[in-house]
Amino acid sequence: MRKKSFLFLLIGALLFMPIMANAETFDQTDFSESTMMSGYIVSELDRQKDFENQLNEIIEKIKLEDSLIHPNAGDHIYTSEIVQTEYSIVEGFAGGQLPGGYQFTDPGGGIVFYDPSGGPKVSSSVSFDIPIKILTLSLGLGNANESIVGVGVPIPQSTTKYYKVWAKNTYKTNQVNIYKQITQNSPKILDSISYITTLYRTSQSVKVVPNP
Repeated sequence: MRKKSFLFLLIGALLFMPIMANAETFDQTDFSESTMMSGYIVSELDRQKDFENQLNEIIEKIKLEDSLIHPNAGDHIYTSEIVQTEYSIVEGFAGGQLPGGYQFTDPGGGIVFYDPSGGPKVSSSVSFDIPIKILTLSLGLGNANESIVGVGVPIPQSTTKYYKVWAKNTYKTNQVNIYKQITQNSPKILDSISYITTLYRTSQSVKVVPNP
């Protein structure tokens, strides 16, 4: 019985040794070139508000166009349905930064603020099933600098390196079918299909850039 217990302990020790070696190597890795610093998932309330604002604009446009054709269009009833959702991820340097990047020499480094709205655009494609459609989106990387209102991104202290904020944004695109009813009791008719994109998640890291 003692021999079996010793054998189990020996096997356990052998299995644990490589894990400790990997952990030691991991701790010694230099993450200063690209370090994830901050990020958040956009609140469901904000995403829903953005979605509804875009949807209302689309429906108001449909109503206006409809009123030019049908005198009683003001009585028509419009409803919507989300039939498919797809996600896109884009990343790159945020706009609005100093061309040569940021260097903070004081202990503790400094902070640059990030706003996910606007900024450079990156193309991304998503596909939908019914009807089959490949949609090309132009998605923003946001802006970052020391004066805008936004989330703070810590910049490491350095006397030799310059940093820029690197953004990674996830966007959510909904296919929305919009239906029209002539009256309350009439059947729903598919009027149009729209695609509404909202920001779902944003995260920021800092990357070393060549000295200016």
